Parts: sequence; structure tokens; C-alpha cells
Amino acid sequence: MNTSSKLPSSLHPLIAGGASAFITTTLYQPLDFLKTQIQEPKEGISKRSIRSITKYTIQQYSPLRLWRGLTPSLFRAVPGSALYFHLLNVLKEKIPKSQQTVFVNGVCGAVARGVADLAVFPFTLIKARLESSRYTTMNMIAIIKQVYSIHGLQGFYTGLLPTLARDLPFSGIYYMSYRKLKDIFSHDTNIPLNKNWITSQAFISVAAGLVASFVTQPADVIKTYRQVAPTDYKNVSITVKFIIKTYGLIGFGSGFLLRAFRRTLVAATAWTLYESFLK
Repeated sequence: MNTSSKLPSSLHPLIAGGASAFITTTLYQPLDFLKTQIQEPKEGISKRSIRSITKYTIQQYSPLRLWRGLTPSLFRAVPGSALYFHLLNVLKEKIPKSQQTVFVNGVCGAVARGVADLAVFPFTLIKARLESSRYTTMNMIAIIKQVYSIHGLQGFYTGLLPTLARDLPFSGIYYMSYRKLKDIFSHDTNIPLNKNWITSQAFISVAAGLVASFVTQPADVIKTYRQVAPTDYKNVSITVKFIIKTYGLIGFGSGFLLRAFRRTLVAATAWTLYESFLK
């Protein structure tokens, strides 16, 4: 599928990235909703399972409630992914092919994600709060007003450090793994990449996503605590100490299966769609 023959080729990754993000964010929002509720601090909230949260949400509201937080998710993901893919493409074109080593690809992935995160970060905070069971009576506008009235503009950047600590290595590890696996597949004559392109693309994305999700899981849990209950968890150090004291190291694994499942699905779908749109 050709993105557009009338548009400059430099804009194709921007449009393809945004389009793939819109589709994947909408499809997999329920997984993000459930992950946030599994991860959020449990003081005053009974510990619940994926099944009980899903059942309660559907019974008390409707199945559409599982998509709560979709609006800020789209505001974050669509421009963020468009910028991410655009920057990756720019970096790939600027760096000679001979210098695109595994390490360089990792740095490129991290840099592109870092810039994209900074551009759309406030929506990450709003999304997390809408998904949390602590803010069930508030809508997006109410949360924006609350954050601004209490913390000012800097309040929208609560949890930035753990988010960068999660997303930079995730994107770095993911992109270098993706490029490496893609090179292996494309040079392996026993694997008919062209004939089974979608299957191969999905496998590469899933494998890279699993590795990156595992390495960055602790930062994701810390981010959720900081964004959902910033008054109780004023900084990363306090949050880390609380989790270790209360749950032990296993506490950093909270929501991992949901996150890994979602991230690998998102990565596989987004990169497959992205590559398809550019073809």
C-alpha cells in the first residue's frame, strides 16, 4: 500500500506511523486499562484479578468502559508514534548503512522515543488517571483542571523520569532487536521472507517486544504509582522503597503478563501495519 504518491516521501513514515498507532491504540486500549488497575497502589483498594476487574467493569458500567482512557491514549499515541517513526526514518537516512550497528540502532530507537515522549507526555498522565479506579467519577477535563490547580503545569510531567527509564531502553532494545532479527530473516535463504512476510514481520516484532518488556517492567510499575498517587509517592526513591518493603522484588512484576501481551501485540501490529503502509 502506497501512503500517498502526491506527498513528499519524507512524510510517508509520519503518516504511516500515525495511522498504525491509531489502529493499535484503539484495538488494545482494554489491555492498558486492565494493566493500570492491576498495577496501581492498593491502599484502600481491594486486590483484584484481571477477571474480577473485567467482570466488575462490565456489570457496573458496560463493555465500552474497558476503553476508558482512549481519548488521551490517542492524543498521546498518534502524534507520538508519527514523530517516533519519522525520527527513526530521518536517523536511518542520515547514518551510513555501514555504521548502523546493533548499538547505533539501539541509540536511534531510544533517542526517537525520548523526543516523542517529551512532546506528548502530559497525555500519558491523564491516560493513567482515567484508567485508574481512583478517578472513576472524573472525566478528562476534570483531571486536567485538578492537576493544574494543585501542581501547575509541572504536574503534567509527574512520572516523567520512570517513563523515560521505561521507554528509552524499551525502544532502544526493541529497535535494535527488530533490526537484527530482520537482517537475520532477510539473509536466511531457508526462510521465504517475501512469501510469508506478515508472519515473519509479526514474529520479529513479538520476539523483540518480549525482550524489551521484560527489561523495562520495573520502571513501568514505578511510573503507574507516581502518576496515579503522586501525593503518597512523591519521588522514585520513596516508590521503590515502598514496593520492595511491601511486596518484595516481585512487586515490580505487577501487571507484567498484561503489559508484555499488550506491548508485543501493539509492536507486532504497529510495525507490520507501518511496513505495509510504506510498501
